[in-house]
Amino acid sequence: MPILTEQTIKKLNNMCRAAREESLGTLLAQALGVGEEVLDGEGKPYFAFETALSAVNYLSLKNARTTLDPLLEAKGTDTNIALLARGKGTGAVKLGQATSVGVLLVADQPILDSSANEFVKFAKTANAVNEVTVTNAATGNAPILGATGGDTNIGLKVVGKGTGTVTVGQATGKVAIGTAATDYVGLYGVTPVVCPDHIADAATQSLTGDDTVDKTKTQADLTSCKNAINAILVALENIGLVKAE
Repeated sequence: MPILTEQTIKKLNNMCRAAREESLGTLLAQALGVGEEVLDGEGKPYFAFETALSAVNYLSLKNARTTLDPLLEAKGTDTNIALLARGKGTGAVKLGQATSVGVLLVADQPILDSSANEFVKFAKTANAVNEVTVTNAATGNAPILGATGGDTNIGLKVVGKGTGTVTVGQATGKVAIGTAATDYVGLYGVTPVVCPDHIADAATQSLTGDDTVDKTKTQADLTSCKNAINAILVALENIGLVKAE
């Protein structure tokens, strides 16, 4: 199989300069066939070429000056050309590196499924410092969808569209509100404020059937009410107005 070593490429490059050619593109296209490789100085493959029947689309590789990024781009006759990157077997396609600040969506494009339908869509806020972080979990723990960012205190909004309903939970699951005894549960207006009527105790309090309440009380309040009612019942029993069962 014909090969191009690193030394051969350098020689061809010098020949091209001598012939006032701009690049090795034409020579490589003529010299290499299906499955042929470009090798490094140790004879190991850099990359290989494969030929598609009646090809009209191709890759373009462009270098860059200071402050600009090199470009690997799909080009060709077609108006719209995707760029496909794939691993071998179960190998993953990896983006970025440990020291990079992130993977940049140059136009805030959505992430699509295998049928080109939208999975997740992004909307940009100018000078944003807060964001959503998704944290996975080990066995027995729940994944977290949380608000993170530069601000000290950050809320998390979940909104529907139009008259659409925000649904929490499922028929076979439970919905837990708050994780600590100091968590507040209440109804808030357009501008959130601290509501004086709230559940401030980790103890379970529940209503069944058609039970209703005017205010939500703390566990201590409920205990005080119970003790007061028992005292009244004892007093009524002592004067014979009620009979203990």
